[in-house]
Amino acid sequence: MNKPLGAAALAAALLSTLLLAVQAQAISRGTPDGNAHPMVAALGITTPDGVLQGCGATLVSETVMVTAAHCVAPGALPPGSQLRVNFATNPTPDDAGWFAPAGAVADPEFGHGNGHSSDVGVVLLGPGQSGGRPVAQLPTLDQLGHMAAGKTLAKTRFDLVGYGCDADGSSGGPHRITCGPPERRSATAPFQALRPSWLVLDINVNATGEGGQCFRDSGGPQFIHDTLRIVSVTSHGDTWCRATNANARLDTAAARAFLAGFVELP
Repeated sequence: MNKPLGAAALAAALLSTLLLAVQAQAISRGTPDGNAHPMVAALGITTPDGVLQGCGATLVSETVMVTAAHCVAPGALPPGSQLRVNFATNPTPDDAGWFAPAGAVADPEFGHGNGHSSDVGVVLLGPGQSGGRPVAQLPTLDQLGHMAAGKTLAKTRFDLVGYGCDADGSSGGPHRITCGPPERRSATAPFQALRPSWLVLDINVNATGEGGQCFRDSGGPQFIHDTLRIVSVTSHGDTWCRATNANARLDTAAARAFLAGFVELP
């Protein structure tokens, strides 16, 4: 079964895996990101014990971040909680860097069709909240499709960035997933398939030797390797984060129609 890897899952299945946390990990089999992607932030929700990280987002203009729709859609946040943003590399629940954004919007088409379609949303920041940090570059119209037509997509690797859980990729149950204090980490993953709405990546470590996404990585970016060109955001994957991951494309006409209401497109 495909599982959303963000706030909705956090409110259910993820709560049990949190009890198994023993170390700080994010992006399966990744390495500390440091300042390589300062435009990637953690999204969290307020709780009585501080802010609980549940998704990620990427700055694409001074005041606009892209994320997954299911991280910010109506009903995504538990009753009484509020959305928070933090650009720190290791945002603990009591970190002073958490702040309230100006707003957040999910693509109104989210939830139609197969239940995951148009899984793109934005987080809107107020003046100065982005701190003057660099921004990612959005893709051109059907950029991934043109790469596929040019026979370059199949050999392309993608850089994944996120704050979520770590899965070792081996067989077994939830004890193979570690959810510790959030830390921004990155890894690479190879291309597997291109769908009308999805970029599918191969996150089977036994086959690729590379990384992948897991719970709490929803909304985080996929960059074309060694660039700041973001082409999709993490949407959903297999139950144990060890096979494939589907990422919502940002280069489709539908995604661009939504994003154009908030940010200038290339």
